[in-house]
Amino acid sequence: IYNSLRHEFGLKLLSVLAAVGLWFYVINAEDPIRSDSYQRAIYTTNVPQGLEAVKIRPERMGVRVRGRLSSLESSRFSNLRLVADLSDGKPGRNQVVLRVIGVPERVTVMSIERPTAQVWLDHRVAESYRVVPIVEGQAAEGSELLGTVGVEPERVKVTGPAGALER
Repeated sequence: IYNSLRHEFGLKLLSVLAAVGLWFYVINAEDPIRSDSYQRAIYTTNVPQGLEAVKIRPERMGVRVRGRLSSLESSRFSNLRLVADLSDGKPGRNQVVLRVIGVPERVTVMSIERPTAQVWLDHRVAESYRVVPIVEGQAAEGSELLGTVGVEPERVKVTGPAGALER
């Protein structure tokens, strides 16, 4: 085998290099590398117990991805998400580094519009309120309200951020 490889080695090496070069040319001509951008909402994760995200700025952000045309066309980008991990979140404004999850195979993330987002957290509280009916308008001519208006249930429990319930 060694003698057959040595015989016209330069020609054989040139053939292999030409074949590899042709293969790269065909791959890039038939299935070129492209990039695309997607706007995605920012989702929160690992919000500490007793807190709730009340505002995220910006709410949406652009993600630029790159891959072969066939991968970009066949991939489902509905799972592509920007995630703000709030494990260390505290009440008030939090500057959080964003992560991209749900990136399809053979696709890479080139960039995110901004690496961070601001997320405001507030304490989650529950309050009980008495339901008070308000009768608006008047009874039709010739009719009258025969008694008091009752409501069921008489009380409701509302859960939400403390700032919203105070208002």
